Amino acid sequence: MKKLFLTIALIGLLFQLPAQLVENITFQHEGLTAYGSFIKPDSGALFPTIIINPGSGSNDRNGTIYMAGERIQCLYPALVGETLLTYRGLANALVLAGYAVLIYDELGYTYSSPSALGELTFEKLWLQANSAVDYVKSRNDVNKNRIILMGHSEGASIIPYISSKRNDIAGLVAIGGTRTPLDTVLSRQVVDFAIICNEDTIQAKNTASQLNAYFGIVRTKSWNSQTPPLFGVKPELWFTYLNKMDSVSIFYNQSHIPTLFIAMELDYNIPPPELDRFAQEVTTTNDFWMIDSLNHYMTNMENPRISRTLTDTIVYWLKGKHLTSVESSLIPFVDIYIYPNPFHDNLVVESQNRRIKVNKIQLLNTLGTIVYETEELKENELIHEINLTTLPSGIYFIYVKHSQGFKTERLIKN
Repeated sequence: MKKLFLTIALIGLLFQLPAQLVENITFQHEGLTAYGSFIKPDSGALFPTIIINPGSGSNDRNGTIYMAGERIQCLYPALVGETLLTYRGLANALVLAGYAVLIYDELGYTYSSPSALGELTFEKLWLQANSAVDYVKSRNDVNKNRIILMGHSEGASIIPYISSKRNDIAGLVAIGGTRTPLDTVLSRQVVDFAIICNEDTIQAKNTASQLNAYFGIVRTKSWNSQTPPLFGVKPELWFTYLNKMDSVSIFYNQSHIPTLFIAMELDYNIPPPELDRFAQEVTTTNDFWMIDSLNHYMTNMENPRISRTLTDTIVYWLKGKHLTSVESSLIPFVDIYIYPNPFHDNLVVESQNRRIKVNKIQLLNTLGTIVYETEELKENELIHEINLTTLPSGIYFIYVKHSQGFKTERLIKN
């Protein structure tokens, strides 16, 4: 297992969304209309595309979480009053690294009335990402050989099942996923949260026992017409879910594609030992990485923004597995050179292809603050020399927007 301490390796994650197109879209899933956003870089390429499969609950496309209530006060005191945009923040970082991303509202969010959902099935409730794959394949701006499923929490348990049934998924990324079966996870969470927050542990254990008893009926198929639904789901449907999701490691192995597992050190919902279980059972990858100081929502305990370390880690891995741009024959090679590096006083940005026009140059420090920005560039100018004499020594990141997309690079000033 790798314990990751990545510095900022991929500078695109620092910028204030300078080159992003957002399209509100719809797609069909099990006879219902699903709503989402397709977000991509502002260039004309075919994009490797990531579909984010959310965790449990009726999530909106952004993964909006309002940090309020006694439990939040206990577990995340410094984040009380904040609004997390978990999946939108993740998507923004990935788009800045050159990927298109599809995020979507879960059907339970869109159709809040149970009657509007119609008859519930395993496919309708848990396989919305499968229909999302079909949708992105219908687009003419997607590289259909670079479709990646990314699952968070419960979503990480579902993506290998989807992938194992298809032959068009290029990679899997599991964030905060669990190997332990869902019923055990739920009962464990009830007790763990009570202990952490100094609540009534006797009551918590009673609740956990009731959950275990209910799922015991499900697992032994002992329900009858009087057995009530749990969380709005009938026991026979829970049986189908458990029968499939208990085999999560098997489905990861059956997928036979590049796979990344990420755990967060301070994840109370899905604790890091789950990563060890996957590492012992999944034989098709060696990429099991834990990131320090992050919680279940992919932030640290003081900052509501998605961790750059986490998103840098994902992009670093994707690039290492060649799950990046389209084949070279489809887009021209971009001859943009930035030199010298390290530099002293002057920095040069040079285009060696007259068809590639540099539109904007920004320099940022490690906090993401813009310390230099071009005002206006001459259209036919191929060499741009920047005087940075007054800039303190240190590490910086340059962002060059050009007619074929953008380029980023880490720089050192001596």
